[in-house]
Amino acid sequence: MATMRHTWIGCGTVLVMVAAMSAPAAGMRYADFVHAYTWGNGEAGYDDPSGALGRPERMTGEGTDFPAQVEPMNPPWLATEIASIGPDSGELVLGFNGPVLNDRGDGFDADLIVFGNTFFTGDFSNWPDVYITTPAATNAEVGKIEVSQDAAAWYEVPGVFADSLWPTLGYVGADGVTPTNFWEPMAPSLALSDFDGLSLADAAALYGTSGGGAAVDISGAVDEHDAPAGLDWISFIRVTVPAGETYSTEVDGVAVVPEPATLGVVALGSLTALWRRRRG
Repeated sequence: MATMRHTWIGCGTVLVMVAAMSAPAAGMRYADFVHAYTWGNGEAGYDDPSGALGRPERMTGEGTDFPAQVEPMNPPWLATEIASIGPDSGELVLGFNGPVLNDRGDGFDADLIVFGNTFFTGDFSNWPDVYITTPAATNAEVGKIEVSQDAAAWYEVPGVFADSLWPTLGYVGADGVTPTNFWEPMAPSLALSDFDGLSLADAAALYGTSGGGAAVDISGAVDEHDAPAGLDWISFIRVTVPAGETYSTEVDGVAVVPEPATLGVVALGSLTALWRRRRG
C-alpha cells in the first residue's frame, strides 16, 4: 500500500459509559472524546481513533473464528477495538468532559490508566502448556505520554509509556467470569522479572483484581526544563510515537482512577454483581 498521512480532528462527543461490573457509579470514567488524531508516516490501518474511547476490551475476536478473553498473552486485536497511532510522529489526543484531578496524598500512585494491546511473549516449547518467556518480555511499542489542561501547553510524564507495561487482563484469574477493575492500578512493587516463566494462571494471580495498563500520576508531569509542572488537574492526554520510529503505538482506552471513597463504591458494586450472579 502507498505511504499516507492524514489528520482527524473532532470535538467533545459525550459517550454514555456503562460499567462492566455493576450499575454506573460516580467516578467510573473513561476518556470522553477524540480531540485530535494524526496518523504518522506509514501504511494506514487500525486508524479509527474512536477505538481508544470507552472501556478497554475484555473479549476480543468476536465475530471471527478466534473469539477469546483478553489476557496478558492474548491482547485485543480487532480494528474496532483499538486505535493505532502510526509510526514516525503519529499522535492521539483524548479529552475528558470534566477535570481529572491530581489526588495528591491519597495513597494512590495513579490518576489515569492507559490501556493498549501489548502482550507478554510466550514460551511454546511445552505446548499445549504455554508460559511467559524467561526473562519475561513484552512486544512493547512505547508511546510518549503527556497531559494538559488546555490542549495547548503539554507536560510529559516521564518513565511511563503507553502500550508497554502492563498487558490487559479482562477477568480476575483469567477465569472468563469475574471482571477485573480497570480503575485499579497494578501494584507498583511489581517488576517485569516477577513474571519470568509464569503460566497464565500464575501471571493473572499477580494482577489481583487489576486489569493492568500503564498508570499515569499527574504529579509526575514535568515542563520542558524537567521541572515539576505542579498540575492540580488536567483535561487532555496525548500519546505520540517519536519521530523516526517505525512502530505504531496502540491505545484501547484510558480510565480515570476514582478517588478512594468512590473506589470503595466501585468495589462494593462489583461484589454485589458477583453475589447476584452466583445466586442466579
